[in-house]
Amino acid sequence: KPLEQPTKPEEPQFPGSNNQDKAPETPKTEEKQPIGSKLGVAEWLRFMGWSTNPFIFNIVPSLFVGYKTQAERIMMSLEEKHKFILILGPTGSGKTTILRWLSGRLKPFDVLYIAKPPQRAEEFVEIFNQKYSLPWYMFWNRKAYSLYQVPDFLNKKLKSRHLVIMVDEAHEASLDVLEWLRVLNDQIINLTVVLSGLPVFEDHLRNNLETFV
Repeated sequence: KPLEQPTKPEEPQFPGSNNQDKAPETPKTEEKQPIGSKLGVAEWLRFMGWSTNPFIFNIVPSLFVGYKTQAERIMMSLEEKHKFILILGPTGSGKTTILRWLSGRLKPFDVLYIAKPPQRAEEFVEIFNQKYSLPWYMFWNRKAYSLYQVPDFLNKKLKSRHLVIMVDEAHEASLDVLEWLRVLNDQIINLTVVLSGLPVFEDHLRNNLETFV
């Protein structure tokens, strides 16, 4: 025979007492979980009432201040369509910020920002194909398939427009990549290449690629 669940015994009735007059029990409230115990990142941000982590370093070009003279000189060089522009500065000096700031103010130009130079020059083929890609249904969309086709590909895509290629962390670029950029710049009429790197990058160019300086 299955066991029956025991029933709760009835409270005893005393003369002159009324159980209805008994004070209601205070509802138990759950205590908030302390910060850092078992909270994940998302739960911790919600607990603090934050939408994002305020302790992460972000580059906000709209807050760019200082370097007014340098920014004006770079902007003038871009408007004059110089072939090469070199931006040098130590780590944290604002090189990336000024590149992003410039990108938002070159509306008449095509701007291609490269956060890190590719390891091989051949990778530029895919970079330019992505830059000037068309919808998939335009099957006649012409692509470049090798470095030798890139100059003709860009000249046809640009026509009368001017392209500005910004290469950040350029001091990490190999000599082959830098030499190919120099050759490409000679073959594209409407092209400016902006190289941004550490101060040692200038000596690197002078000692290894005299055609740059």
